Amino acid sequence: MHSSARSLHAYLSHLMDTRRSCQRWRYDPLALLRTFLDDPRNSPNDAFGRGPDPYNWQELSYFEAWIWTHDVDGPTMALFLAHGADPLAGGEGQSVAFRILKGSDDPEPIVMLLDAGLPLDCEWGHHGWTLFHQASSFHSQERSSRILPVLVDRAIQAGRQDLLQAVSRERVEDLGQTPMDVALMGWHWASIRLLAKHVPVTENVRRAAVAKGVTL
Repeated sequence: MHSSARSLHAYLSHLMDTRRSCQRWRYDPLALLRTFLDDPRNSPNDAFGRGPDPYNWQELSYFEAWIWTHDVDGPTMALFLAHGADPLAGGEGQSVAFRILKGSDDPEPIVMLLDAGLPLDCEWGHHGWTLFHQASSFHSQERSSRILPVLVDRAIQAGRQDLLQAVSRERVEDLGQTPMDVALMGWHWASIRLLAKHVPVTENVRRAAVAKGVTL
């Protein structure tokens, strides 16, 4: 392993092993990343090792390992993609996009992945859970209101309004089966109203919304 790879590997391993904030690391994390990526012998798609999740011990690339341990912003995503990071990293059912959405309210990294080839209809796991479910499931209405409109615009531009009412094959985390169900469970008023502009509102959904104080 080259020295540039050793340094980044040690840093990422430290985060995964201790779950400590990168602020406790004595080196500049982005400097380590740039040194790694600027070395032509390295690739963000090189194998890093196994992830920290005991229920999902898949092999991670350096790109995936960084996303496991950091909230990724637009400039960092641009840096990865400029050095050839695979937008489909994670494979079927484990797209890095879902992990990014869990930790960030910035739509820019997701837009960059979509522009680089991530399918708009990618799914998490085998549940049929989509980016639209994930963006509607945020605990913060502010986060949902930043991410979901961007994805809705993408769906409309691509003629994929069907994704706005995609039915998951099973309920995930008891949140429901459509993005609207998820938004209702989270009382995300802005997301509910946004989705209602583009998908048929069933009587059940209308009653549920009224019960939560929202008229559709």
